[in-house]
Formats: sequence, structure tokens, C-alpha cells
Amino acid sequence: MEISWHTKTFSLLFFFIFSRLAPSKACHPVDKEALLDFKHRITDDPSKLLLSWTASSDCCTSWEGVACDASGRVVDVSRPGLVSDNDFVEDTYMSGTLSPSLGNLSSLQLLDLSNLKDLKGPIPQELGKLTKLTHLFLNTNKLTGAIPITLSIPQSIGGLAALELLYLNQNHLTGRIPSTISGLGSMIFCRLSENKLSGSLPPSIGLLSKIQRLILENNKLTGKLPSALPPQLGKLKSLQTLDLSYNPLGLVRIPDWFRELRVFRLMLAKTGIEGELPHWLSSSSISQLDFRPSPVEFKNLSLLMDLDIHSNKFSGRLNVIFSKEVQDPLGHFNSIDLSSNIFTGPVDDDMGERPAMASISSLILSHNPFRGPLPKSVGKLRELQVLKLVNTGLSGNIPVELGDARELSTVLLSKNKLTGAIPETLLNLKELKQFDVSSNKLRGRIPPHKAILPVSAFKNNPGLCGPPLPPCKRI
Repeated sequence: MEISWHTKTFSLLFFFIFSRLAPSKACHPVDKEALLDFKHRITDDPSKLLLSWTASSDCCTSWEGVACDASGRVVDVSRPGLVSDNDFVEDTYMSGTLSPSLGNLSSLQLLDLSNLKDLKGPIPQELGKLTKLTHLFLNTNKLTGAIPITLSIPQSIGGLAALELLYLNQNHLTGRIPSTISGLGSMIFCRLSENKLSGSLPPSIGLLSKIQRLILENNKLTGKLPSALPPQLGKLKSLQTLDLSYNPLGLVRIPDWFRELRVFRLMLAKTGIEGELPHWLSSSSISQLDFRPSPVEFKNLSLLMDLDIHSNKFSGRLNVIFSKEVQDPLGHFNSIDLSSNIFTGPVDDDMGERPAMASISSLILSHNPFRGPLPKSVGKLRELQVLKLVNTGLSGNIPVELGDARELSTVLLSKNKLTGAIPETLLNLKELKQFDVSSNKLRGRIPPHKAILPVSAFKNNPGLCGPPLPPCKRI
């Protein structure tokens, strides 16, 4: 998700700086009429985003969220207040429908009506006439119906051949992805996630030669190979991110033609994949992997940096993951999330000394039936910021060496069998913000600390005392 916001914010800043030229002519009457018709179809505007849109004023010079070129034609329509340090403006809200008259804005390059939360109804077919449109953001609303095929026909009605960024995510769109999507030949980022799109992917999607990020997660895309994932996807040489996760695709296995892709992020969680990973993955460029493979093959993924297989039924030892091969300077783990599986232990003593773990920042192993102590070598993970080992059956003392991991900001060790005292160096880490050792067998005085921690972080340890718990008894 962070990728989308960064990409979008940069694009909006570019338009804000370079497209807002002082118009030498007044707003074109056709454009003004189109925008007033859009306002007329808005039934509720509690944030007063369209307050400045009046018939008596010039839309190029007086209307907030509208920019024109030197000839007085509207080139940019964005929800007011959008260009800021935080693209997600929480107080924006608008109820109504999209006006077909927006299709009359013949010079429009950017249309952003995202995050208005209550725009309803279909996407007008007339938007397919916006031949100069390069950025279309309608995400985070309640739009319904199918994606109009006119958004994808390049020449018969003009089409959106110039469109580069398409955001229709977080709506209520239904139906199939139209085969005419191939007409969007300039598109580099397509985000259709979190809708109700169904059916199989059209083979014509392989004609999007410039596409870099294709995000289709959390829909109802179905079908089995080869129809669900057409081999034409392998022709997308610019593709960097492919996210088909949380779709009932019934993939079973990763097709061999995937090796032709140069993706860095492959997201296929909850798509039905099972069994072993194909051998060619070990030499692939993938750096982030999210699906359900057999962990025994992870050691071969020398470029893998982010691993998330939480909430599955994987079992066995963790050694095969921590001992993954690396391909310097890449291949060191950034993050690992193996929580809510059935991995068993003990956790390897030298875990913190493995080359693949040298620069890890987040390690989440909660809710697995481990046993044995927390390894001292975890303290050697000098870039570790998040450590979560909740409900893992760990026993023994909390190692003093854990305080050597000076970047730690989150340490969650609750619901285990840990004994002994809480190390003072750990509780006084400069970056520590979240700490929880509740429901263990810890004893002794809680060390003085500067972090503001609640009573709940220490409760259910009968032998612990001192602030924020009751004071220790004098003997």
C-alpha cells in the first residue's frame, strides 16, 4: 500500500507545480457547465469541498481543486486540499453520483475524486472520451457496476490511450475485467483491488507493455490454469509488482512461464497454491514473496528479503528459513512473519548470527508451539526494531544480551513460561515504545524505566513488583 501512496503523491505534486499555469482566457463554457453539472449531482457536501464552485465565478481562477491551461481549458480536477504531506485527508466526504458531463472535459489530464467515501453509482461510459487523461483516481468510494469498456477502447471512441495511473480500488465494482483493457497502452500502474470483480483475467492484459504494478488483490477472480493466469502475463517485461492475493483462483501451483517475469514482489496469498516451490525461483529477482509454499525451499531464494506466511498450517523447524542463502548485497531479510502456524522449536541458538538475518528489522514468530529459551544471539540483530514472540512456549530467562539490540521499539513476549528478572538494559532501550511480558513466571523488581508502559504489560507475573505494579515488600 505504501507504494501506491508514494506514486500517487509524486504524480499529484507534479501536476500541482507544472499544470497550474495562469490562464490567459476565462474558463471555457463547456468545461464550466460540465463541472457545474457534476456539482448538481452531489447531494451532500458536509466538508464544503465545492463551496467555491459558483456560476458567477471563473472556474480557472476561483474554484478550489480546479486547474486550467493557458487557453482556459480544465486540465486538472482534484478534491480540494488533496496536495499535502498526507495524501489521505480523513475529513473529506461527499455523497452523490458521477456526472456523464465529465466526459466533456476534453483537455483533462488528471481526475482525482478519491477518498470521498460516498460517491455511488456506475462509472460513466463518457469518461472514455477523455483522450488526454493520464491519471484517474476514483478509489475509496462506493462506485458500483462494471468497469466500462469505453475506458479501454483506444481508437473507436478515442479511449484512454494516454492513461498512466488507474486507481479504482476500494469500491463495489462487479463483473469482469474487460478484454479491451489492452487499449490502455500507456498504463504503468493499475490498482483494481478490494472490489467484487469476477471471472478470469483476459489474455489481452499481456498487451500492457508498460505496466509496472498490477494490483488485483481481494476480488472474486476465479478460474483454474491456464485460463485464470494467461501466459501472456509473461510478456510484461516492465512488471515489477503482481498482486493477485485473496482471489479464489485455485492456482495449485506456480506456472513455469512465471520465470519470464522480472517481478520483485509476487503476491499470491490465499489463491490456492500448495506443494513445493519451482526450482527456478532460486535464481529469480523476487525480493518479496507472499503465498503458501513449502518452507523447505526457502533456503534457495537468495534474493528474498520479505517473507510473510502467517496464519497457515506450516510445521517443522525454523532453521531452514534462518539459514537462507544470500546474494550480497541483496538477499538479507528485512522482515519475517511466521505467526499463527505450527512451527516447533527450540529456536536455534545462533539465529542472530546467520548472514540472512544480519539486517532484519521485524521478526514476528507469535503463536507457534516453540519450546526452550529465547536465544542470546537475538541481541546481535543490531537493526531489529520489532520482536514479537507472544504465546510461543518459550522458557528460561530473558537474556541480558537482548538489550544490545538498541533499535528495538516493540518487544512482545507475553503468554510464555519465561522466568527470572527483567533485564534493566532491555527496559531502558532508548527507542522502546511497546513492551509486554504479561502472563509469564517472571520475578523481582521491575527496573526503573523512562518508557510509559501500562500495568497490563506486566500483569499475571505473581513474582513481579514495583511501578507500575504494587511496591515490593520489604523483608
